[in-house]
Amino acid sequence: MRQMPAPAPSGLLDLAGEGRGTRWGRALETSALLFAAAAAALVVVQSVAAQGNSRDWGWAGMVLLAAALAAAVLFGAARLPGSHRTLLAAAMALSLVLRLGYLLAVETPLNSDFELLHRAAVMLSQGDLTWTEYQYFQNWGYQIPFVAYQALVLRIFSSDWALKLINLAAMLGTNFLLYQLGRLFLSGKAAAAAALLYAVYPGAIHMAPVLTNQHLSLCFLLLGLWLLLSRRGWRWMLLAGACLAVGNLFRPEGVVTLAAVAAAGVVLLARWPDRRRAAGLVLGLAVALAAYFGVQAGTGAALQAAGIAPNGISNNVPEWKFVVGLDAANEYGDYTEAHADILNMEDDGARREETWRIIRQSFRERDDILDFFLGKTQAMWAWDEPFSWSSGYLEQGVELLPGVTVGTALEWMCLAERGLALLVWICLAGTAVLLFRYPERRERGAALVCLLAVCAFFCVYLLIEVQPRYRYSVMPYLFVLAGVPVQWLLSRNKRPVPPLPGRNQTIR
Repeated sequence: MRQMPAPAPSGLLDLAGEGRGTRWGRALETSALLFAAAAAALVVVQSVAAQGNSRDWGWAGMVLLAAALAAAVLFGAARLPGSHRTLLAAAMALSLVLRLGYLLAVETPLNSDFELLHRAAVMLSQGDLTWTEYQYFQNWGYQIPFVAYQALVLRIFSSDWALKLINLAAMLGTNFLLYQLGRLFLSGKAAAAAALLYAVYPGAIHMAPVLTNQHLSLCFLLLGLWLLLSRRGWRWMLLAGACLAVGNLFRPEGVVTLAAVAAAGVVLLARWPDRRRAAGLVLGLAVALAAYFGVQAGTGAALQAAGIAPNGISNNVPEWKFVVGLDAANEYGDYTEAHADILNMEDDGARREETWRIIRQSFRERDDILDFFLGKTQAMWAWDEPFSWSSGYLEQGVELLPGVTVGTALEWMCLAERGLALLVWICLAGTAVLLFRYPERRERGAALVCLLAVCAFFCVYLLIEVQPRYRYSVMPYLFVLAGVPVQWLLSRNKRPVPPLPGRNQTIR
C-alpha cells in the first residue's frame, strides 16, 4: 500500500514536504511533542491524586470509570453508521439543548469582576461615564471593550437576556468551530465525535448563565485560528487577524494563539525548509498581524476619543499577574491580595522593581521551588471545576427529582467534568505519541498548532495567577486533539498499517 501525493496546499501552515525532513527540524518537533506528553502525564497523575486526597480514593476510582465511559462514547460515536454531518447535527442539537436548558434553569446572580463590568455597562448605556474613574478600569483598561460591548447591547435591547442569548450563540459557535478545526486533520466522524464530547462537557455547560467575557473571546479566537489554517490570500488573512483582534479585545489571549501558529510554522519550516513557502508564511502572518494590531489600535483610539477609555485599553499594571503567580509564599499562585499595595504605585519603574523584589525574596525563602510550580499545575488543571460561578447560590438540599437534590446533581456534574477532563489529557499524551510515532506523514499543521496552543497555555499559567475558570479557553484544543487517537484506533480495524491523522490521506 502506498500513499497518494498530498493535496495542493490550501492553508497558511500547509508547509509539510516529502519524507521525514531535516534532522534538527525533527528534533525541534520531538521536543514539543515530548513536552506535551510530559505535561499531559503530569496532569493525569495530579488529577487522580487530587480526587483521592481531597475526597477519597473510591471517588478517584469513579472519576477513572467516568473517563472510561467517556472514551467509549467518543469511540462509539465515531463508529456510528451514517454521515458525519448527521453526527455533527446531533452534537450541535445536544449542545444547544444542554446549554439553553442550563441557562433557563439556573439564574446566576452577578458577582466578582463580572458584577463590576456589568454595572459599568449599565452606567455607560445611560450615558454615565463616572465608572471610568474607578481604579479598576484605570489599572485594567483591557476590560473596557467588553464593557462597551455590553453597554451597546443593553442600550439596544434593555435586557440581560440579550447578553445571555448572544453568549449562547458564541458557545454554539465554539462547538462548531471545534469540529471545523478537527476537519483540518481528522476524518469527519472523528471530528464530529470530538464535537459531540465537548457538547456534553459540564465545564463549558455550567458557564452558560454567567455574563463572562470568555464566551465571545473564545469563539472569535477559534474563528480567527480556523481562517488562518484553512484559507489563503491576503483578504482571508486580514479577516483572520481581525477576528483574533476582536477575540483579544474581549479577553487578552490572542497573543497565545498567534504564538502557537508562529511556533508551528517554525517547526514545519525547520523540518522541510523551503524559501517560497517561508515567504508565503511570513507574508500571510504579516498581513494577519497588521489587521490584528490595526483593529486593536483603532478600537483603543476610538474608545479613548469617546472618553470611554481615558487611559487606553491596555493592561496598565501588567506586573500584578506575575506578583500573584510567582509569589512562592502563595502556595498555589492563585488569587491573593497580599501585595495589593503595588496597584497603588503610580511610578512604573518603582512598581516593576517592587514586583521583582517580592518574587526574588519569596523564591529565596522557599526551598522547594519545584513543589511550588507543581502546586500551581495542580491548582490550574487538576482541581474541580468551580461550579460556584454559576450555581453557588443554589440551595443544595432542594429536591429536583425524587431522591435527587441540587447538591447531588452538582456532584454528578463534577464527576462527569473530571472524567471528561481526565480523558482529554490522556488523549493529549496519546496524540503526542502518535505524532512522534509517524513522523513521515504530511501534516497540515493544524494538529501541531492545537498541541502547541495547549503547551503555550500550560507555560503561561506557570508564570501568572491561576484559576480553574481560566482553563475554559484551553479545553476546546484538548477536545479536538482527542480525535487523533480515535481516528488511529478506527484505522487499525481497517488496515494493517494505520494511516496518519489527516482527512486527505488516501491509500491505493
